[in-house]
Amino acid sequence: MLALCLGLAVYGCTLTLSPTGPIAVSAAPHGDIEMYRAVASRVHAGEPYYATAFRELSLGGYPTSPFWNFRLPTLAYLAKCLPDAAQLRWLLQALGVSALALWVLAIRRASGDRASFAALVLLLPTLAFTQTSQGFWLHEVWAGLLLSLSLALDALDRPRSSLLAWLAAACVRELSVLRAVVGLVLAARERRRKGVLQWALALAVFAAILVVHAHWASDFVSAGALRSPSWLALGGYRFLLVLTNHSGMLVSAPDWVTALFLPTCMYGFAAGSAGATRNVGPVVLAYLAVWLFIGRADNDYWGLVIAPLLPLGLLQLPEALRRARGS
Repeated sequence: MLALCLGLAVYGCTLTLSPTGPIAVSAAPHGDIEMYRAVASRVHAGEPYYATAFRELSLGGYPTSPFWNFRLPTLAYLAKCLPDAAQLRWLLQALGVSALALWVLAIRRASGDRASFAALVLLLPTLAFTQTSQGFWLHEVWAGLLLSLSLALDALDRPRSSLLAWLAAACVRELSVLRAVVGLVLAARERRRKGVLQWALALAVFAAILVVHAHWASDFVSAGALRSPSWLALGGYRFLLVLTNHSGMLVSAPDWVTALFLPTCMYGFAAGSAGATRNVGPVVLAYLAVWLFIGRADNDYWGLVIAPLLPLGLLQLPEALRRARGS
């Protein structure tokens, strides 16, 4: 595993020197933010969600087919409950701080004060997107912090609260479903029947929500609607590096830092499986494995879904290196 990650680090550094261009995120999310803001503002003013989303997608030249192009209405309806839709920013900041505090508590209980201080230092940059003036409109930012909250609650042995936090993440962004699939597989592998039933029920609930969402969105998807290109883009390891650039620790960092950061985190996740963060690795590695094949170049902001979790791979690095020396 160490040799593989070293090879990926070298390969990533060579990609940064490739004539095809540097590893950089696209500017696409800025247009998306304006569209999401417009939808939430109109819904806050009393307009129906799906008709509003269809109008804004069409005006922006976005595809409206298949129904996946319509975001779940959770964030827009949450904004509608607030006096001002922009107050979502405060809720996102509270969510980020809560996830950070729970991780520090979980790691302190499992590994002591030094590890918890290291966790605080490593996770503080994950709050960067909660402080931006417009980032709170991005569904992926919410989903990432809710997934982090879910895994932190899991580390604190709060399975029901963890499930609810995951369901909230999935209702904001359906990309979050992979965390539940991994949770179900881990519960089955560890022969935890109750855990299997809980994750299966949670997935069934979300499937029902998604069916309702698809039904409502399908009323606005016509046969001649602009169709989204396939997400099966086979972006490979370069795409993973682009996704990683959304980590709060890598803001303004040169490409070669990203090329070293990702395989280091991967090694920590793959080789270090002890402590409070033991269930984070399978989730992050599952996302990375899927995104080797799925995700277009303009989907780089998907990296925000795992951005709050990546630094935890660095926290597992000492355990991974101890295991490597022991073997």
